[in-house]
Amino acid sequence: MTDTSPKTDTAHPQLMPAPPEPLFLGYSAFELRSLLPVAACVGFLSLALVVLVIFPMQRTAGREPNATIRAVLSDNLLLLHLRVWPLLAIAALGGGALALADSRRTARALARLEQRLRRVAIGEAEDLPPARGGGFTQFDDVVVSLRFAFERTTRRHRAALQQVQDNLKRVVLRLAEQEVPRVELRKTLGGIVKEVEAVLDSDRKPAGGKMRP
Repeated sequence: MTDTSPKTDTAHPQLMPAPPEPLFLGYSAFELRSLLPVAACVGFLSLALVVLVIFPMQRTAGREPNATIRAVLSDNLLLLHLRVWPLLAIAALGGGALALADSRRTARALARLEQRLRRVAIGEAEDLPPARGGGFTQFDDVVVSLRFAFERTTRRHRAALQQVQDNLKRVVLRLAEQEVPRVELRKTLGGIVKEVEAVLDSDRKPAGGKMRP
C-alpha cells in the first residue's frame, strides 16, 4: 500500500551555498566582469590612437614625394608603434590586475555578508568574527539589528505560546475533573484568543525606531 500521508519539509536553507564555479584562472563571472571597464578604456584609447595619430601619419608619409623625408616619417611611425603599444599593453595588464584584486576582495566580502545573513535567517546563535579590511563593514550594524530583532521576536512568541499552553492545560484539567459552565469556558477561551491576537498585532506594527541589542 502506498503511503499517501502528507510529508512536512523541515529542511533549513543551506548555511553557506556552494561558491560559483570559476570560469577562467580561478575567477568567477562576477570577478571577471570587473575587467569590462578596463577593456573598454583600452579599446577606446587604441581606436583613438589609430584614427587620430597613426592613420594621419601613414597618409602623410605616403603622400610625401621626397624619399628621404618619407623614410624619416616611416621610421617615426615605426618608433611610435614600438613605444605606444607596449606601454598600452602594460597599462592594460596593470589595470586588469588591480581590477581583479579589488573584485576578489569585494566578492569575498559579499560572500561573508551572505553567510552572516543566512545565519540570521536559520537562527544561528553565533555570528562570524569581524572581517579585517574586507569591506561592507557598514552593514555590521544592520546584521546585528536583524539578529536582535529575530531573537526578540522568537522570545516573545515562545513566551506567548507557553502562556497559551498553560491556559489550555488548565482548561483541559478542569474539563476532566468537572463540568465547566459554557460562559466561563467561553471567557477563558476568549482570553486565550486575545493573547494570540495581541502577539500577531504586535508583529504587524512597523518598528518605530532603530533596534539595538
